[in-house]
Amino acid sequence: MAYAFLSGVQYQTLATYLPLFAFEGLHLRAEIAALCGVVLGVSGLVSRLVWGRLTERFKAPGVPLALIAVFSAVAVGLVAGSSLWGAQVLMWTGTALYGLSGTAAMVILLTVVMRLVPGSRAGAATGRISMGLFAGFAAGPVLFGILADHTGYSASWVSLLAVSVMMILAPLGLRRLAVPDQSREEVHVGGQTAR
Repeated sequence: MAYAFLSGVQYQTLATYLPLFAFEGLHLRAEIAALCGVVLGVSGLVSRLVWGRLTERFKAPGVPLALIAVFSAVAVGLVAGSSLWGAQVLMWTGTALYGLSGTAAMVILLTVVMRLVPGSRAGAATGRISMGLFAGFAAGPVLFGILADHTGYSASWVSLLAVSVMMILAPLGLRRLAVPDQSREEVHVGGQTAR
């Protein structure tokens, strides 16, 4: 739930403020700045498919969550760098990298829930994850906006980078929860053992 909240803060803040930052902070034309949303969306479509398949290959559920958080932190760091140094290429690279990583966080979280939580509790577990995500959606842009109004974009992006670092730490407790390979479980049929 904590990971979902942090992911929601990160995703919704980027989706809300990247075009505005590109327009106000990097002085791109409005129609070019709006392409941030297109880059984020298209790369996000690809990442959901790719990470959904990759997650199935990890036995430790915390690993893909930590990987996504690391890539997201690098992406937010690039956007922060673009604000500090006025380099548009850093913003575009960070936007694409975040689309290819952070936008898939919910896919990974729900896959982990399906693997670790018994079916009888899956509804409650996914409900809590969704609650965390939408709480992040609600809180992130508001807090970022208040900070940007008082300190400017650079400090706001650095604060979002701190959220990314917290995301890296959040799944560390899951490292112990190695999931057995179900395809190798023994099944007893008619007195014989099959694998």
